[in-house]
Amino acid sequence: MQVLQAKERAQIPLCGCLPAYANAWDSLSLPFNLRNGLDFSWVDSPPHCRGIPAAYFNSIQELQAMDNIILEELRNNVIIKVHPWEVKFYSPIFLFPKSTGGFRKILNCPELNFSLNAPHFKMEDARTWRDLIFPGAFMVTIDLKHAYLHVPVSEEASKWFGFEWRNQTYKQKTLCFGLSTAPYSFTMLMRRVLASLRPHFTIMAYLDDVGIIAHSLIDAEDAVLQTLKHSFLLSLTVEFNKTKLQPSQKAEYLGYLWDSEALTMELIPKLIIKGRILVRERLKYARRSVQVKAFTLVKLIGVLQSMVLCNPQTLVKLRNLNNDKDLISN
Repeated sequence: MQVLQAKERAQIPLCGCLPAYANAWDSLSLPFNLRNGLDFSWVDSPPHCRGIPAAYFNSIQELQAMDNIILEELRNNVIIKVHPWEVKFYSPIFLFPKSTGGFRKILNCPELNFSLNAPHFKMEDARTWRDLIFPGAFMVTIDLKHAYLHVPVSEEASKWFGFEWRNQTYKQKTLCFGLSTAPYSFTMLMRRVLASLRPHFTIMAYLDDVGIIAHSLIDAEDAVLQTLKHSFLLSLTVEFNKTKLQPSQKAEYLGYLWDSEALTMELIPKLIIKGRILVRERLKYARRSVQVKAFTLVKLIGVLQSMVLCNPQTLVKLRNLNNDKDLISN
């Protein structure tokens, strides 16, 4: 299946893979049309300015990484080169380090997000997984690759997702990191995908992180095959390097190590180390009476969100940090 997926990606660009399988998606009754791409609604009116055509990087390594990401996204038809007059709004871009290494391109668009109507919704998370686990459960985790980049946006919407790199204007043709409506849109899509599998076994997803729970080894293996087949038929790309297809009663998922035999959970050690580093960085800014970077707060918030199960008081700290981030971003 991994070989078939690689062959398909060579023939169909990432941006076009879901529309190419639109007939299969139609059976899931999505709340939006994949053929035409997602549209967005404005709270009042779109931004009246043109935005900022800027790119931020902190090292030669990041500059080279951005070059590689731009080339990859061009190959996948995720972005396209356009004339400046084809873009209605520019957002700065920067890189965010992945937990597994490498970088992710972020569209920094708080002005755009302020004007967009972003629905409130509830996401499944580690608390959902905790409530689903039972003694002796067999667990499997599946990671989807380039999750947001699968979902196309409409031609009109893409005009608002402009950015500039090396004096060339581009526009984004898909959902992207940094867009406030992206988690909602992708979660709604995944809910329809999982709804067709849930009558057969227990499955959940936090964005692109999919988790499966089964009563026996055989049931778990069967669930894995069904999920992979379903993903392939819908043209969702599985990240096999990060996916753990062998069912086990011990699994690493959503920042925790889970043991269904002992019914225990604990934070992943590297997450604790990362949290300490980010807290020290936050305190360093505070001691110098220097405004902390929004980028630093975003990383710290992400780590603390993963610790909520171990320390419920983290929610209070998160509320304060989110307020600080919003003030800095705006």
